Amino acid sequence: DEIRRERAVELSYESHRWMDIRRWKLGTQEKYKLKTEIIFDRNAEGKPINFIERVLRTKVFEDKHYWLPFPKNDTEIYEGFPQNPGW
Repeated sequence: DEIRRERAVELSYESHRWMDIRRWKLGTQEKYKLKTEIIFDRNAEGKPINFIERVLRTKVFEDKHYWLPFPKNDTEIYEGFPQNPGW
């Protein structure tokens, strides 16, 4: 859990977070579906004294999202090469 938390902090703006969630099979858990914002209350000097976390939206993540779809042309080359599940 600590490694996951650290990677979330370190890679939050580098577009690797989604890949980690898929790799660890955590995408269907509710806490990983929520997109939130944090609003800080500040005192007279402008220092944060409290914060409120607000849910902006809930992402859709199904089992099929653990796999990316193959291009349709690739699946038609060979009969024994099926599309990934759900796509």
